[in-house]
Amino acid sequence: MNALELLDIINSGETSRVQFKQEMDDDKFAVEMIAMSNAKGGIILVGVEDKTGKITGLAYEQLQSYNNRLANVANEVKPQIFIETEVVILNTDEGEKRILIVTVSEGISKPYKDKNGAIWTK
Repeated sequence: MNALELLDIINSGETSRVQFKQEMDDDKFAVEMIAMSNAKGGIILVGVEDKTGKITGLAYEQLQSYNNRLANVANEVKPQIFIETEVVILNTDEGEKRILIVTVSEGISKPYKDKNGAIWTK
């Protein structure tokens, strides 16, 4: 995804297939990824405030940590889901902002459940 496409998505706001997260919370991410897998898939943009759509960005260290944690969260989903991640750098008035894009495909082995056996959907 390029910067212009990302800005268009952010400016359109959250939907059932697009969610914003300023930072990563493992349990909330599991719920979002499970719900998207049980529905039609979607993307989670990390580094964007969910209430306002403000682009906050992530530090390099956060990106590295989040990528590792995302793999662990995806592995805990039953059955396991597969995600893709990428980073897009946006040039803002406040400087460069790195946004982590987590792409969750629609699952082929529904229903997906969290580690406690709960099923989430959109």
